[in-house]
Amino acid sequence: MSDFTHADADSTTGEPLLQARDVKQHYPIKEGILRRQTGTVRAVDGVDIDIYPGDTHAIVGESGCGKSTLLETLLGLEEPTDGTISYEGTPFSDLSGSEKRALKSEIQIVFQNPESSLDPRNTIGQIISEPLHLHTDASTREIDARVVSLLDDVGLGPRYYGRYPHELSGGQQQRVAIARAISLNPTLLFLDEPTSALDVSVQSKILRLLDEIKDEYDLTYVMVTHDLSVVRHFATDVSVMYLGNIIEKATTDALFTDPKHPYTQALISAVPVPNPHHTAENDITLPGTVPEPSDPPSGCRFHPRCPIATDECAEDFPDFESHEGHDVRCIRIPEAEDLGSTEGSAVNASGENSRSGLSATRREEARQE
Repeated sequence: MSDFTHADADSTTGEPLLQARDVKQHYPIKEGILRRQTGTVRAVDGVDIDIYPGDTHAIVGESGCGKSTLLETLLGLEEPTDGTISYEGTPFSDLSGSEKRALKSEIQIVFQNPESSLDPRNTIGQIISEPLHLHTDASTREIDARVVSLLDDVGLGPRYYGRYPHELSGGQQQRVAIARAISLNPTLLFLDEPTSALDVSVQSKILRLLDEIKDEYDLTYVMVTHDLSVVRHFATDVSVMYLGNIIEKATTDALFTDPKHPYTQALISAVPVPNPHHTAENDITLPGTVPEPSDPPSGCRFHPRCPIATDECAEDFPDFESHEGHDVRCIRIPEAEDLGSTEGSAVNASGENSRSGLSATRREEARQE
């Protein structure tokens, strides 16, 4: 077993840290007394994704698009129905039981709701120290010192060691969850909507903390969220999901500056703009609702709602094609250029990146929460 360090990922090789190929997560629909299968929910339906060392890779999409299910599958909380997930070139399916256990110290997660992810019967010190007791040979004294150090790193300090989760605010609880997640010095950290359960005033502080922690601990992030403003200022790369499939991948700047897929354009234009003089002339309104994942449409999954779809779109689901630095699954890219511009949208309202305003005031911010 390891102590508190991990081998630094080699970002010079150009090899992905985590790789998924044709990953599917299907759930049977069973009905009747005999519980016979009458259908299949295709929550994730053939996803390819590469996560490179040092990235902050965001997976975005509407509620029900399959992004949280994909995260749980990539994390190993659920076995995929089909496809291959590899970590540092080794498929999960090839790992032995002991190797999978060791991998848990390399891959960790920060859950969406900090209150429900912390055991209310344990003190903060016990919560953070539990992974250290399970995955290291460190002594009790060494673990206690490590917990105090982690509390300092997330801006809480040793005075929170003996407190219980219900005595903390939502922001402080999330700081505890972050401290627990980084306690083993993981390489890869999954963030499942890490700020959606927090007050707006606290969200920016937690994002700033995550950004600082990323540099200090040499982390790679995979973040699932529907908040495009957070993605714009926090992520380095973005994958857009629709109905269980990734339909566009690009760097953050490229995606928000010039989205290629009609769905991505509509998603960005739907972000509210805090400007009373904003006009909706460039906004894209999609007809209908998202189809059921148990009965996806033929061809391109987006074609029933796409304003520029043709009969050809209903026949085949196109493979990814490269368009000016974007990987896009669409045969109507030239026509999509005329749908509308994202200039002036809320996510592009500021060219400044929030990372430039990082400061060393974590403990004061935690106290104010």
